Amino acid sequence: MLIYNRLFFVLLFLSATITSVGAAEKPSPTSSAITPAQKYTRTSQEKQKITSPLPAFLLKMHSYLATQDYHTIAAQMFHRAVQDYERWLKQGQPEDFHNALFHINSSIEITPDASEYLFFQGMLYASLKASPASLTQATDSFLSVLELQPDHRQARFALAQVLQEQGKFRLAAEQYQLLLEAYPEMVTGLVLAPLGFCYLAGDYLEFGLDYLKNLSHKHPKSAPLRTTLAILLQNNNRNSEADKELKQIQHEKLGTKSEQEYARLLQTRWQMGGKP
Repeated sequence: MLIYNRLFFVLLFLSATITSVGAAEKPSPTSSAITPAQKYTRTSQEKQKITSPLPAFLLKMHSYLATQDYHTIAAQMFHRAVQDYERWLKQGQPEDFHNALFHINSSIEITPDASEYLFFQGMLYASLKASPASLTQATDSFLSVLELQPDHRQARFALAQVLQEQGKFRLAAEQYQLLLEAYPEMVTGLVLAPLGFCYLAGDYLEFGLDYLKNLSHKHPKSAPLRTTLAILLQNNNRNSEADKELKQIQHEKLGTKSEQEYARLLQTRWQMGGKP
């Protein structure tokens, strides 16, 4: 079945890429009186003109396939998908988005084990945040990428975001945690902020506090980690512990100046009775 799917999409690609030859000729002037034999001959010639480009097209197709493999054609379709997507981002035309999906889906049909094609497919579906069906498709795409390439961190981060968009906060938190454990350089606000949100929205604050406390032992100088921990403590009515975390960021000058300033602003806000 796979070989037939590949051939189908190759033919579609070629029909859009290779222009047919043998354009119809202009009809010659005719006399006013046409015999039945002449009429029959003309009809045959016209039929021949209609069908004559077909062999030329097949010859071009054969010549093209002789110099290209499936992976090359799939790569060309992927390139078109990227162009369509960029055009859609600039102009917002639905046709461009549908073309992008068609081309990337064609690439995947031809080479189903190409993780980058699956990742791009997931990014396309994930861009339609208002569509539950599209978010489900994006989830499936990112899971397929991770099955092929478990260390694909962009796919894991995108999967966490898509799960969060769907309100699956515990599943999203698990993906964020896997990123933090596998890649210490990702212990940043980019991952910790949505992780903290998932703990709060998913209503398992105690688990989140335990996890972040243990993580802080591994990364004691991470300002985003201590800030996220402080926010969870404040939401758990453990105000003095939250204040201690923010003070440590400022006193030890952890992180960047903007991260230290944010800790100071949070501390001031909470002291004035503001919500976390």
